[in-house]
Amino acid sequence: MRAFTTLPFVFAIAAGCTHAPPPAAAPAAAQASAARGLALAEKWCADCHRIGADQREVRRPEMRAPDFAAVVARAEVDAAYLARFMEVQHLPMTVYRLASEEKADVVAYLVSLKPGR
Repeated sequence: MRAFTTLPFVFAIAAGCTHAPPPAAAPAAAQASAARGLALAEKWCADCHRIGADQREVRRPEMRAPDFAAVVARAEVDAAYLARFMEVQHLPMTVYRLASEEKADVVAYLVSLKPGR
């Protein structure tokens, strides 16, 4: 009878162990990805978009491309939204042939700009 009374306790402990905290390297990896995304945005996006608060002007203002901060401030914009956006052509936006990892890095950078992060 004693084994049956400890069984619920064992299950409760095991259930509590299923939600391990994320590895400590995860924030560092996210920061590194966002830094790579910033470098890509500086290279490919900054002519038309203001990619950061410190960028005062763009070389092609006639394109009227939205500031990155304005894009990510919208409630519906999250990493999944941005990843889908990166896969679809948006004329007159130039189509850049970024690798999947590069797209993920740009998304990481954009997400890092999201208010409240």
